[in-house]
Amino acid sequence: MKKFIIFPATSVGDLVDESQQQHNCVRTYVDRYAKERCDIYFMREVENTKKSLVTVEVVDNKVIQKRTKNNGPTSKEQNEFLKLWEDVVLNQKINKANKRILEYAAS
Repeated sequence: MKKFIIFPATSVGDLVDESQQQHNCVRTYVDRYAKERCDIYFMREVENTKKSLVTVEVVDNKVIQKRTKNNGPTSKEQNEFLKLWEDVVLNQKINKANKRILEYAAS
């Protein structure tokens, strides 16, 4: 069974909700998000996509911030998944080995 899913913020309301759930300042990123200076993504557990897990900031297809509740650090498992997502999805560096690793990490 897959464990994590990542999807983009689609509205100001998404940023506000994430900020409230995570007790972080992502709501203040509205201006830079609107001006396309960064992208904001939400990493969730597949079984509970409404509950915030990790807030992710991306600039130039690179994860530059990843925070859990109260700006806490991400776990080793979360970091591994985010690195694979960055390589495979954001930078499209997919090969057979990465694909197998990503499938393993997602299960």
